[in-house]
Amino acid sequence: GTRASIVGTSTSFNGDGNITFSTAPSNGSNAERMRINASGNVGIGISPLADFHLFRGGAVEMRVQAGGASNGAKLSLLGRDVSNVNSTWSFESVDGVLKTADDGTERMRIAANTV
Repeated sequence: GTRASIVGTSTSFNGDGNITFSTAPSNGSNAERMRINASGNVGIGISPLADFHLFRGGAVEMRVQAGGASNGAKLSLLGRDVSNVNSTWSFESVDGVLKTADDGTERMRIAANTV
């Protein structure tokens, strides 16, 4: 059977499309491993929900989002601990301020004018 493939598909009448990369283990079937969507977002292990989105086995996830002029940029790390409790850590830069958060609660803020 097919061990690896790269496929381009059209997702709309306007010609928007995706490129998917698939592989298969020696004893398994072909499965999608990476996708580049019509917006140019890249997802590894998942259909991308951000500019770059990495997902591995339900326990670890990383998202990188480049914002516009007012949004800044954001790095999110999502994980699950040994008790199966989800946690999210994010680092966000907006208007010269670096913010870190744990499960949505801001934990630290560094402003551009901080000495």
